[in-house]
Amino acid sequence: MSLFRLLAVLAGLAFAGPAFAHAALVSATPGEGAALQQAPRKVELRFNEPVQPLVLRLIDASGAVHDLALQSQGERVVAALPEDLPEGTQIFSYRVVSLDGHPVGASLSFSIGTRSRAPEAPIESASRAIWIWAAKALDLALQLGGAGMAFFFAFLSPMAPTRGFRKISATALGAGMTLVLLSVGLQGLDLLGLPLTSLAEATPWRAASGTSFALMTLFELLAFTFAAMTLTTRNAKLMKALACASLLCVGCARATGGHAALADPVWLMRPAVFLHTMAAAIWAGALPPLLWLALTNASALQAALRRFSTVALVTVEALLILGCLIAIFQVREPAALLTTDYGRLLSVKLGLVALLLALALWNRRIATPRVLAAEKGAARLIAGSMALEIALLLGVFAVVAAWRFTPPPRALIEARTMTDLEIWSGHTKSVVRLEPGRRGDNSVRVELFDHASTPLPVREVTVALSAPQLGIEPRILTARRSDDGVWRIPSVYLPAAGDWTITVEALVSDFEKLTASGVYRIAP
Repeated sequence: MSLFRLLAVLAGLAFAGPAFAHAALVSATPGEGAALQQAPRKVELRFNEPVQPLVLRLIDASGAVHDLALQSQGERVVAALPEDLPEGTQIFSYRVVSLDGHPVGASLSFSIGTRSRAPEAPIESASRAIWIWAAKALDLALQLGGAGMAFFFAFLSPMAPTRGFRKISATALGAGMTLVLLSVGLQGLDLLGLPLTSLAEATPWRAASGTSFALMTLFELLAFTFAAMTLTTRNAKLMKALACASLLCVGCARATGGHAALADPVWLMRPAVFLHTMAAAIWAGALPPLLWLALTNASALQAALRRFSTVALVTVEALLILGCLIAIFQVREPAALLTTDYGRLLSVKLGLVALLLALALWNRRIATPRVLAAEKGAARLIAGSMALEIALLLGVFAVVAAWRFTPPPRALIEARTMTDLEIWSGHTKSVVRLEPGRRGDNSVRVELFDHASTPLPVREVTVALSAPQLGIEPRILTARRSDDGVWRIPSVYLPAAGDWTITVEALVSDFEKLTASGVYRIAP
């Protein structure tokens, strides 16, 4: 009971909290390629969700590198620039971490005075990415396989694992735990953009420990621990409890972070990822022991196949239904399957899963009846099929691990619809954002800056929204100033998609009023 109370608390941590998409840059000031007459005092980055800043470096026109002090204000990251920057093209590179634990980074450039040859931007380490991908793929295979194997021996196997099988399993689970710990350091390297040689330093480990990755690591270590305990205990009831605990931890690990688990609506996506992961673990973990039985004990194989057939049917159905649900929310647009890196990887995964399903159907309809009928050579036949299934599953895990580097299409769509509208009126800039920027209910935020990008104090702000080409006359709304200095309109209904004219009026004093107007495209 103490074990399950602990798991209940940890599961609560896994499922608690708001939903956030993979962070994407919405706007930057100065903007990419901007040509300025004088040096700006600061750079400002805006994202489609709150982020945690990690690194921002400026490489000036002379090639000097400046590490900038960062300030985070929700989805805004601000950094003061050094004084006396030389004329020419400057480049700054940033790296932040989104609330799903994934780092986001890129480089932008702007020019002061005349344009010059841009300095070299920092180069991403290909070797670091390969190490992260390989560790992630192997960790997934060992983690899901270990938890599923524990479930198989606790509920489905007619015999306990032999000493030799336990030794091999213990080695694999130990390697998995080592990979989990190594992944913390690799995650820190990726967060900070550090080379592999920095793995021996404390900095990347501390950086990763301060994100949602730490909780996911805890669940993964618990999953391996419970799986190892399952394979060594002799008590049947305890064995079942430990196997279930391992499966629950595997599901919680995937539900604490990653693209899919933190998508909106979170109340649907987190449970879907949780159940999808556990179903995948049951299927993947059953294959190695079934292959072992097919090669060593034909009678035990018959009993195991009878028990596994019913479980496999439910497991495959759950995998298909939940997998399709997750894919729909992640991709949003069918064209993204071919036009985005995430979609292309998903297409490869779907192809591998289709082959797996074809093999599973062949096993159920042809190979399994032959084994149950004790036909000669049937055990060897199904052993070959299961070996091929294991190889295909490893391919699936390799594809899933590659998603670590690709934002899902839904995040790109959300970022695209949340683009800021910058309206200049003389030396004053109004920055307007409508969220989510689609037809229906939206919130409006307005910020005003002077020519040096310093927030402009004003007394009152009104916003007029109209769509003349749609026959919609101006609707005038009064904004309220929040504690962070942003003027907001909590809710306004936009009945149609298309180009909307936005006019901002700001009362600076009793004798001065600023007016700026621009066009904002509202998505369907």
